[in-house]
Amino acid sequence: MTSDIHETTRQRANEHETSRAGARAVTKTAPNLRVALLREFIAAGPNGLTDEEAAERAGVLDTCYWKRCNELRQDVWIMPTSRTRKGRKGVKRTVSVITSVGRLVADYAEEQ
Repeated sequence: MTSDIHETTRQRANEHETSRAGARAVTKTAPNLRVALLREFIAAGPNGLTDEEAAERAGVLDTCYWKRCNELRQDVWIMPTSRTRKGRKGVKRTVSVITSVGRLVADYAEEQ
């Protein structure tokens, strides 16, 4: 069984051309965004961060940071907790924390 989501760009096969073009473009910047967000989750330690908090600390609130954080969770670099905190608009947001795999990935990224 094949997945309908592209492994590298994570785009769905049935997306519109503009979505496919956007996915191809972000493939170049997404790794840097993920690493920047990952560093913030490491710095937060066991207190963790919401996606919004991580993006604010990394200075990337103007990006699709929630997608990058979701990718971090899919790759098990961060994991959600049962805790929540209110976001900037007063809505509860899930707090995530770094995993041991995430720490290894960040260490590797620092060496590169």
